[in-house]
Amino acid sequence: MHYITSYVGAMLPYMLGALPLIILFRYFWMKKVRKNGGRTTLWREASMYHNFEPLIISLAGNIGIFIPMGIFLPWLWQKTLKQTVLISLLASLTIEICQIPQPRCSDIDDLWMNTLGGLIGWLICYVLPKSSYE
Repeated sequence: MHYITSYVGAMLPYMLGALPLIILFRYFWMKKVRKNGGRTTLWREASMYHNFEPLIISLAGNIGIFIPMGIFLPWLWQKTLKQTVLISLLASLTIEICQIPQPRCSDIDDLWMNTLGGLIGWLICYVLPKSSYE
């Protein structure tokens, strides 16, 4: 663990120095992409082309990927609803921030759908009798 913390400590100034440059590059690149027609959202594509399959896959995937987090946080660490939702939100936000320098686009829909998945997982854990997981 000491090696990891020392590595992160050594790399942090470089990462923080590069992040504003990456964000500026992405802002101007996305501005150019939007001006030339740009990327549409899944919601708009589904309504324009009457093809709801990518939308359903995105909804099910983003919600479903965080349901286990919502189940295991209360089971393993006795987290409350508020804590579980907050941890799900922060984990999803971390993923979206990590996507900024990549060619993929960060999407606010992913953030709230992942958080919803954590909430659904917590509700599943709450509905199950305690004897089934203790």
